[in-house]
Amino acid sequence: MKTMIFLLLVLLTPVVLSQSSGHSSIDTLINGTPGENEEDSLNMKEIQLTNSDIRSLPTTSTSHPGKVYVDFVGSGDIQKSLSEGEKLKANTGMGVIFERYVYESSYIQSFEIEGIINIASTSDSIRASFQNNFLTNRRDFDNYILNPISSKQSLYINSNIYFGYPEIKEGRFPFRRFSELCSGINFRTIASNNVWSINDTTSVNLGVIAVRLGLFHEFIPDDYRLSADKRSKLSIFLGLNYTCRAIIGDITSKENYESREMTLGSNQTFFNGIEANFGFKLNNLRAEFQMPVLFKSGYKSIDGLTNAQFLFGIKFIGGFPLEIKPRGSKEENAGNSK
Repeated sequence: MKTMIFLLLVLLTPVVLSQSSGHSSIDTLINGTPGENEEDSLNMKEIQLTNSDIRSLPTTSTSHPGKVYVDFVGSGDIQKSLSEGEKLKANTGMGVIFERYVYESSYIQSFEIEGIINIASTSDSIRASFQNNFLTNRRDFDNYILNPISSKQSLYINSNIYFGYPEIKEGRFPFRRFSELCSGINFRTIASNNVWSINDTTSVNLGVIAVRLGLFHEFIPDDYRLSADKRSKLSIFLGLNYTCRAIIGDITSKENYESREMTLGSNQTFFNGIEANFGFKLNNLRAEFQMPVLFKSGYKSIDGLTNAQFLFGIKFIGGFPLEIKPRGSKEENAGNSK
C-alpha cells in the first residue's frame, strides 16, 4: 500500500509543479508579474504576433524572400487611356522600372531594369546638306550611329546587377573581396529607326542598335544608396564596358551601297570598342558622362563615330506613375467615394 501511494505522488508531482509555476514563468517573461489563465492565453497570442512581425522584417538569412517593386510609367495620355478609355496619341511612350532586392549575403544582392518604348507614326530623319557637291553635315549621320537616341520610334533598356557580400569560405574563391572592388554589372541597349534623306527623291530607312556590357564600381555605401524599403535612391558610379554599334535595315542592302558610302563615309555596318562612363543618380534623375572609343574602319577614321568621342546626358527615369485599375472596379469606386 505504501508503495502504491509513493508511485502516485511521483506521478502527480510534475503536474502540480507545472500548474503552480508554469503560468507565472510565462507571465513573468511578458509582464513581469504572474497572471490568471485568461491573461496567459492573451499573452500567448501576443507572443505569436510578435514572432510573426519579426519574421516579416528584412534579414540577412538565406530564407529572406527579398523585395520586388514594379512601376509602370508613361506620358499623361497613357494614364487617360487606362482610366478613361481615351484613344492614344500618335506619338507616345511607356516604360517599366523593375527592382528586386534579394539579400546582402547573396552573390547577387539586387538588380534593376529600366525599359522605355517610344512609338510614333513616323521616325526621325536626317537630311543631307551639300555644298559644291560636297556633303557638309556627314558628322550628323555619324553621331546618330554613335548615340541612336530618339523620341519617336525607339527602345531603351538599362540594367544594373549589384553583387552581394557572401561569407568567405576556405578553399573557395573570395567573391566578397571581388565584389568590394567591382560592385556589379551594367547592361544597356538602345535601338531606334531613322530615315536618311539623300535628296528630294532618294531616302533610305535604317535602324541602329547600340549595346554596352561591363563592370562598374559604386562609391555610395549600401546603407546610403538604398532607402529603408531597399529601393535605389542614390548612386555615384564609374564603369568600364565593351560596346558596339550595328547598322541594320534597308541601308545595308547592295542597292544602297552608294548611299551608305556617301553619308557614313564607310561601307562598314558594325563597329565595336571600349567605353568608360561616370555618372550619378538621385532618385529618378541620372546624369552620365560616356567616352566610347570605337575602333577604326580599317585604316580610316570616321568623324563623329570612331576613336574617342564624348557623350553627355541627363535622363529622367520615371515620368508619371500609372495606376492600373479596371474602370468600374470596386477599388476605383472606393477611391472615388473617399
